[in-house]
Amino acid sequence: MASGTSRQYLRLIFNGYKKAGFQLAISIENLTHGHVTKQQLRPDIYARSNS
Repeated sequence: MASGTSRQYLRLIFNGYKKAGFQLAISIENLTHGHVTKQQLRPDIYARSNS
């Protein structure tokens, strides 16, 4: 995988069994061109901005 993460681990994240680390959340946001945001993956770390 381009993010350096296995498909199995990503599946666990997207099914809610694991949480993405802060750097992985940023990488996923970049790799998906914003279709999946770091705020969606980790709202506890990344507060939604108003900008």
